[in-house]
Amino acid sequence: EWISDFRQLRKKFIITRSISGLIALVSSISLAYLICRSKNGLSTTFHRLLIGLAVSNIIYSFAWSIFSVSVPQEMRYLIWGARGNQGT
Repeated sequence: EWISDFRQLRKKFIITRSISGLIALVSSISLAYLICRSKNGLSTTFHRLLIGLAVSNIIYSFAWSIFSVSVPQEMRYLIWGARGNQGT
């Protein structure tokens, strides 16, 4: 019984992780777009720092949201939603 509870908990964790990663990804892309379209663009130090943070967050959020997809299928017993292969 506790094993099925643990599996359900892992499934919920991975779904929550993927959704939060996608929300962060969309937010960072929106922030980068707004900064680039602003009147000052990248002429201020503040905007250049924000673009750097947004780009690094885009990379991190993308990796965070697709983590379970890139895990090899042989690890399905451990990671819910594993669909990758040894190359991923």
